[in-house]
Amino acid sequence: MAAKSFRLYRPEALDGMKLSQILQVRRSRMGTNLFGLFPCENIRPGQQLYRERAVAVVESPPSANHAEMEERLLGALVDKVCRENGLLSEELKSKTEALMRRASVLCPPSSKDHHFALNTAGHRQRRGFWHRIAMFNHSCIPNACLAFDDQVAMLTATKRIGVDEEIVIDYLAHQTKAQFNSPSELQAYLKARWGFTCACQLCSHDATIQDDAYLHRTSELGAVWALIKKQRAKTSEKQNQQINFLHGVVDSKLATIEDTYDPTLPARPNVARTWYPLACYKVSLGHWPEVNKTANSCLWNLGFRYNTSFSATSPSLFAQHGMATKEALRCLIFIWVTYLGVANSPRMQHRKEDREMYFASGLAARSVAKVVYGILVGNDESFMNTYEPIVFAAVAERCSLMDALLRLDHYGGNAVLTLRSMGVRPTVPVFYGWRARLSEKPGP
Repeated sequence: MAAKSFRLYRPEALDGMKLSQILQVRRSRMGTNLFGLFPCENIRPGQQLYRERAVAVVESPPSANHAEMEERLLGALVDKVCRENGLLSEELKSKTEALMRRASVLCPPSSKDHHFALNTAGHRQRRGFWHRIAMFNHSCIPNACLAFDDQVAMLTATKRIGVDEEIVIDYLAHQTKAQFNSPSELQAYLKARWGFTCACQLCSHDATIQDDAYLHRTSELGAVWALIKKQRAKTSEKQNQQINFLHGVVDSKLATIEDTYDPTLPARPNVARTWYPLACYKVSLGHWPEVNKTANSCLWNLGFRYNTSFSATSPSLFAQHGMATKEALRCLIFIWVTYLGVANSPRMQHRKEDREMYFASGLAARSVAKVVYGILVGNDESFMNTYEPIVFAAVAERCSLMDALLRLDHYGGNAVLTLRSMGVRPTVPVFYGWRARLSEKPGP
């Protein structure tokens, strides 16, 4: 690869600079003397904001020791950038290392492969430097998401962004925040790693909570996780008793934890990550009304808000999109299966209006799931081939949805191999004469 030079801009030269036709540098509201990227026009969910090829990228084989691998990749990246740009003195190397430590990104070679990886520790990792992508600021409740395809980084909006809203990403998107026992511990890590303290809405809210109260909330979430795990280990012979137990204990516990957050917060990602395994457990039991309720709770805590005026003729399921995560995608697939299953049930055969409403809801959930998938992996071209055969097989009750999704991860997103491994032949169901509608494009 040919050497690429990169420029370091003086702060006073940044204000008003255009990064592209739709992105402009302005002063950030997150702190004094900070700059951020703002859109020059209103942005829709799933709209690609920026693409950039890396200045330099280095790659490492799988390694069990994450910290050692990260430092080794950082050293290799610094050597490469210094060599290609003629920065040969020790002083320049030291300054370059300080820059790379804060501005470089640890990422997978392919977001699509990473998306279907059961254990990312067993896959190659890379560290790269995208000097303009590095200009986007951090928030624990981001409105944009990074995806990677070889040496190209793609930034996509996860929700509607107005011209006065700063575009922010989550620097810790590939790390778990559960490792931090208090807000001060998280802020200390951000300060040591990137040289700033986070002033997003979630961190501002958490700053008002005592460390003991925060630790209690975290331990309660952990207790819910343990309870779900314990229930999943049991046999499913007494499904109704298990569902009633979960509904009576876990659901109420999570609702109580939600009440400890400021109701004006746009998202509560830690709570969403606990609703998600509960939804998965209910899917494995096949208790679909409860699945829908729990999946909606997960999505609500990720910032999704339902369109109250939704109808079969104007299929826009959500008035507001939220954080694009794998949990959000899977919950949307759960809702897609639930609605199609109801629409295809015998009791709907002679209730045309209700059937159309449920079918339209399923298509609308599919549409949003496709957008989230495109954000996570960089494009949505493979979405239908990846998930539609599994959804149809699950609706026709020819396979277990949860089992199929777990196998899908194992087979790298290949739905045909997944279904064949379960002894299921991929087919398209008839849906009471609606087969032609399955190829229709869902509404925006």
